Amino acid sequence: TVVTSDRAAFGWHGTGSGESITGKELVQSVINGVIDGLSPFSDQSIQSSVKADQTDSPLLICACGQQPDALDDIILPPNSIARASVPQVDIL
Repeated sequence: TVVTSDRAAFGWHGTGSGESITGKELVQSVINGVIDGLSPFSDQSIQSSVKADQTDSPLLICACGQQPDALDDIILPPNSIARASVPQVDIL
């Protein structure tokens, strides 16, 4: 996709006309939003951390693409995996 490409204007480090966020900022915002919504860490109680290893925690699969810094400063919860790419049809 465009936001994860190396295009100068609209890619990973591009800001379009200079007035928007970069592709990296957009992708990392989405990843952080998904983590906030699905993470067992959202509830700081002890029971929450115990549930992180149980099957009722949703699995978060993060396909990071070609950018090596896609997960800079992002801490993935234990119910997640990150790969450069995944076979989307097989997962669905």
